Amino acid sequence: MQTRVITASLLHSNASKQCWLVVDNRRETDVEYFKSHYPGKCLVVRVTASEEVRKVRGWSWKSGVDDATSECGLDNYQSDVTVCNNGDLSDGFLDGIRLVVSWVEERLKISH
Repeated sequence: MQTRVITASLLHSNASKQCWLVVDNRRETDVEYFKSHYPGKCLVVRVTASEEVRKVRGWSWKSGVDDATSECGLDNYQSDVTVCNNGDLSDGFLDGIRLVVSWVEERLKISH
């Protein structure tokens, strides 16, 4: 909770910035906070990986952890862009990254 307060405080003091990178949102209320306070300045990006790749990276299912809201609260949330990070350039990885970069570049042009 303290991290969110610090982040929100920093954002309020810099509300004129054209875009922000806020990582690791875990609940719909996290995303909705930024979207409501900074309309037009938020792009919701979901980063995914296949279960097989996640296991290779050391993940294993833990009941009470992986089914908690903090881990799956955004599973059904409609993101603007989904980037599949399976460790290679397949599954549209580069397309997703290009969309994000293009969106940021467009916001930076608007601010100048």
